Formats: sequence, C-alpha cells, structure tokens
Amino acid sequence: MAEVHYKLLKKDLNSLHGHLLFSNKALPYKVGNTWIPGAWLPIRRNICLCRRGWHFFTSRKQMERYMKNGRFYRKECILYRVEVSGKVLRDSTKAVAEEMRFLRQVSFTK
Repeated sequence: MAEVHYKLLKKDLNSLHGHLLFSNKALPYKVGNTWIPGAWLPIRRNICLCRRGWHFFTSRKQMERYMKNGRFYRKECILYRVEVSGKVLRDSTKAVAEEMRFLRQVSFTK
C-alpha cells in the first residue's frame, strides 16, 4: 500500500545529497487547478538509509528539523508531496523506500 510523505529538492531539481538530477518526467505538473503526478521512479533494491533508495521525510516536523540542523534553507528548496511504495526503512530523522513518485509541489506554510 502506498504512503504519502514529503521530499525536498534544490531549485535546480537536484537531490539535497548525492547530486541526483530529477527529470521533468519524474516531476508533477499542473493542469488548471489539478496536479498530475510524475512517473514512478525506477525501483531501487537493497535500500539502506543514507546510502541507497529514495529518501523522504515522513512529516513536516521531521523536514523542518532537518532544515534547521542542515545547510539548506527554504529559499533554496522546493517541497513536494511524494507517494512511496515497496519496502520502507525509517529512523527518527528520515526514511527511504524502494519506490517513489512526486505527487505535487506544496508550500512550506501549512
């Protein structure tokens, strides 16, 4: 069953770590008032926190803590809602999944 969470990208569409550039096919787009989800990203097997897989935050609170402790600021990032599926690993600061797709861009304010 898929779960919905959060993913931060730099404004140049690179991941925060690992220098992975996300293609336009992976990103959602808006038609009128409706967001069209991006394509599912390739399945990543043998996932490991901080090493391999599609990383995301399970809550806004987790994402805010990460940004306060890191070197990234809201003005440098884009926040997305993402859907994850397959095997998922979690710790108190982040999570990683085998499968992920971007659902829509969201505001940093609730």
